[in-house]
Amino acid sequence: MYKQPFGNRAARNSRSLNSVVDGIDLSVWGMMRHLVVNESIEN
Repeated sequence: MYKQPFGNRAARNSRSLNSVVDGIDLSVWGMMRHLVVNESIEN
């Protein structure tokens, strides 16, 4: 009974952390892809 709230809170925290990391990964990937596209167009 006592462990359940902590488990839910930990799951919620890890989920929000994962979404933040996913957002950072997407932005970095988008910038890298943008740079690659620009370089290929210039070359």
